[in-house]
Amino acid sequence: NNIKLKLQETNREHLTPEEIGKIESLKLTPLNRLYDAKEIFLFENYTGIRIADILTLKWKSYQGKELRFLIRKTKKNTILPLCDKADRMLQIRQHRLRHHKIDINPDAYIFNILPQNFEKLNAEEALNAINSSTAIINAKLKEIAVAVGIKKKISTHVGRHTFATTLISRGAGIYDVQELLGHANIKTTMIYAKVIDERKRKVINLLN
Repeated sequence: NNIKLKLQETNREHLTPEEIGKIESLKLTPLNRLYDAKEIFLFENYTGIRIADILTLKWKSYQGKELRFLIRKTKKNTILPLCDKADRMLQIRQHRLRHHKIDINPDAYIFNILPQNFEKLNAEEALNAINSSTAIINAKLKEIAVAVGIKKKISTHVGRHTFATTLISRGAGIYDVQELLGHANIKTTMIYAKVIDERKRKVINLLN
């Protein structure tokens, strides 16, 4: 109770539209071991959803052009509209299941990454399972970055940063971005505005 922790600002790495395009253009089949890592990373870029929420998204959350789910971190119910690319990704996954004559179980996870007994785990075990799955995905993202020639260190959280930075750089309001990211405090969202301001300064410095 007598200790105050000071928050330290970190570099919010994000990808440019060109870099995202490189990953989108990487041809992988569903049988490729990098396929799900690519899909999850792009989905985070398209939605800004935290990796823990992406891994635990169920088909019943998908309402067509929007997601309705409980944010694990804040325990807040949210409705998230989907952009065309995110919606198309889920439609393709549904089509693939139907093609293989697999019924779409509303309680099944959209991205089937977590262990099958996940629902039976206690809170600590569930967190460990999510962290373990995230670490595996991040390792595969490093391979994807090498494959497409991206020198930045990418991880699942970089997708969330890219989502926010892209929206703000294109004129989205900071409070709208806060809602989409599910931030409880606007100060957290303001970090992304600072990223854009720093980029502006670097561009102007090209004139000096």
